[in-house]
Amino acid sequence: MKWQVLDDEVALQRWLTRAPLALLMAGAPECGICQVLKPKLPVSLATAYPRLAMGYLDVGRRPQEAAQWMLYRLPTLILFVEGRESFRWAGSFSVSAVAEAIARPYGFLYAEQVGEGE
Repeated sequence: MKWQVLDDEVALQRWLTRAPLALLMAGAPECGICQVLKPKLPVSLATAYPRLAMGYLDVGRRPQEAAQWMLYRLPTLILFVEGRESFRWAGSFSVSAVAEAIARPYGFLYAEQVGEGE
């Protein structure tokens, strides 16, 4: 699992329509916390949530998208469930809090159907 770099609003919207469950990270190269979290999150979430889509938006390069999505503090994570914002974390947060928030919608979207194939 790795971050898909989203270069513009069109790519961001296309990404959201393709992924039932998506985690967007807004960061910047000069953001120290962002640089620590960016490699850590995929490793921490990959085992429990292998179907989670992960997208990265560099707000330094995309200020219009940053303003449109109200990304005023870095890092910001937004969890989208079926294209709608479900959770948002900005500034200081724990990876475990993010993982806990993903658990419920992930279970609903990707749970195997009981009795399927019988």
